[in-house]
Amino acid sequence: MPLTKTITWDTVASTTVPGLTIGKVTRTLLGDHRGSFIPVPGRAGDWYFRERRGRRKITVECFIEASTVTARRDAMEALADWLDVEAEAKLVISDEPTVYYMGVTQSFPDPDEWRDVATFELEWLVQPYSNDAATTTETWVADADHIHTWNPALKTFNYPVISIQPTNGTLLGFNLITNGETLSYVGSITSGQTVTINSIAPIVTLGVNLDTELTGAYDLSGVFMTGIRGAFPELIPSGNNTVTFVRTAGTATAITITVVFRRQYRR
Repeated sequence: MPLTKTITWDTVASTTVPGLTIGKVTRTLLGDHRGSFIPVPGRAGDWYFRERRGRRKITVECFIEASTVTARRDAMEALADWLDVEAEAKLVISDEPTVYYMGVTQSFPDPDEWRDVATFELEWLVQPYSNDAATTTETWVADADHIHTWNPALKTFNYPVISIQPTNGTLLGFNLITNGETLSYVGSITSGQTVTINSIAPIVTLGVNLDTELTGAYDLSGVFMTGIRGAFPELIPSGNNTVTFVRTAGTATAITITVVFRRQYRR
């Protein structure tokens, strides 16, 4: 077992901080409870309104050991430089190298500094689920009325990015029904052109998917929302997902559908 773990924070490794040793890592088991209890006169107890989970906490025990007091102070400054990221960023910890967390630094420590040693805890508040380092793609070719069912092996609800591309004619309209929820599109898509439905943003754009990291990014110049009605697609955990494509206008009978998503875990 290595003497220290490595944390990569906003793409910068903790090994850039001289003398830093990372020990025990503690992760809150689940995200914070965010539901609401509403008292009702004349009723025992109350009504409960559920809500999806809030953030988790990751706490890391650390120390810095240097050859001199001056070197220790320089190392502490390097630590502050490494930690000082104001935006939400990626956090990767070497004991779970296949996933990353999206989070912010929280509760900066008052280090216990004496001579050539400093001890402290670092804390991040992260989104409730960790993210797979790699995205997953499901692709198929639909006709004018097509049902596709597969098991994406999800543990959480997931917002995908779905691309629609006719290859042998024009689409003038379609319904995309994902697990019972319908998104309707009205507009011209010529053969070989792509329309991208980004449920993360949520937004619909003309053109290929540019959001390769699945962060909700999109090209503002390609936004097309005037012909959009209904609910954006959402993938569900624990079993099969069904996507139904129905052409409502146009001539295309071969439509390539690509679903890109990133699995999430409770790690």
